[in-house]
Amino acid sequence: MRRFSFHRRNGIVYCQLFNAAAGRYSSAKSTGTKDPDEALLVAAGWLQNGVPSGRGHKPRPVVEAFTLDAMLAAMRAATFGRDDAARVLGVLKDRGFIDHSTLKGGPSAELVVDFLRRSWTENGPYVLERRAYGHTLTKRHIRESAAIIERYWAEPFAGVRLGDLKRNDIKAALVRLSESGLSAGTVNKAFGSLSAPLGWAFRNDIIAEDPSEGVPRFSALVAKKGILEDEELAALLKMEWADARAKAAFMVAATTGMRRGEVTALQARDIGEDRLFVRHSWNDDDRLKSPKNGEEREAALLPEVRRALLDLLATNPHGAGAEAFVFYGAYPDRPLDGQIISRVFDEALVRLSLGEKYEAAKDEEKDSARAAWKARGLSFHSLRHGYAKRMADRLDVEQAMKATGHLSRAMLEHYADHKTKEDFAAVAAASADAFGTVLAFRKGA
Repeated sequence: MRRFSFHRRNGIVYCQLFNAAAGRYSSAKSTGTKDPDEALLVAAGWLQNGVPSGRGHKPRPVVEAFTLDAMLAAMRAATFGRDDAARVLGVLKDRGFIDHSTLKGGPSAELVVDFLRRSWTENGPYVLERRAYGHTLTKRHIRESAAIIERYWAEPFAGVRLGDLKRNDIKAALVRLSESGLSAGTVNKAFGSLSAPLGWAFRNDIIAEDPSEGVPRFSALVAKKGILEDEELAALLKMEWADARAKAAFMVAATTGMRRGEVTALQARDIGEDRLFVRHSWNDDDRLKSPKNGEEREAALLPEVRRALLDLLATNPHGAGAEAFVFYGAYPDRPLDGQIISRVFDEALVRLSLGEKYEAAKDEEKDSARAAWKARGLSFHSLRHGYAKRMADRLDVEQAMKATGHLSRAMLEHYADHKTKEDFAAVAAASADAFGTVLAFRKGA
């Protein structure tokens, strides 16, 4: 093949150089002259000094120009496949020439919102893999996460593909959520519903990088945890409550630190002579499930609290078999709604504030009392914090953590070999010491 090929356009001579690597002539470039001899000299100069690469740019060496032509020819060939395209896109992205590198029809081309919706389903690949590795993802958590996707991410990421989602896109969306008035905790929870599936997608080679990595979480002042004073505990115990089940639940939570779901899940078989066996927790989506940390534990049971539970069990209209719920509801297979317990507890606090004035009090007075308790950070869950505080004052760290069951899996495994009868005895003694002044123990209870 000749090294040059010439032709005219409007009288001007154009030249194409033969690229042996590509097996074809390069694109035509103007020599800037109408004279064939001068055009030949210009072309020879290109071979020696470089090929023009555009106005304002230095001539490109022929080897580079030929290499680029060969690359372009290869990309136009029928043998150029998806893997080749991915490599080219990767180089362009690394060089900063493009921001996104999503292959059409590839896994990273899935729309972000569609991927998130698919992730937060019972049979979604993210959920199935997490459960396969022993992680607890409850039905409630899946349902709440799916709702978060619709509430906070469906609009800002509409039409965006997985491979095109950038870290700055996520940051901007989070800032908008924060500026809309949402609390830092809510914004961070929304971020978690997004970052968890994205991290999974990166680890499974669906996307080339995790755009949520390095995105900071919003900080917030930790709300003060309300704790009832001893005299307040004593007054609540002496008071007549609107529902005996709620009062018994209050006694259990205050003296064991059990979570509300763990309290409502208690069955007749869980009541021991001096302890409660915390085997389950309850929510309406998952029904009976493992406690929050995934491990069963034992909680010291004070005599007066045990008597209250046995009295309550005796009134269960569904029977008192081993699997009967202590805090029974309208149906034998479901315990009392935890929300009812919380509402009755909150109203008991209002009654405590208003005393004899409660029955005649106006709604404004009751609302004011509720606001005062809320300002102190008091809720049914705060009973757990009060118990933890009392145990921390009387026990060493390991014993206090066992008493509340407030352990991560790693910490639980770390301390599991050291769980002894002496530990339980220490917790029982500490509980008796902490609540002995507010509970009137009855002999033989």
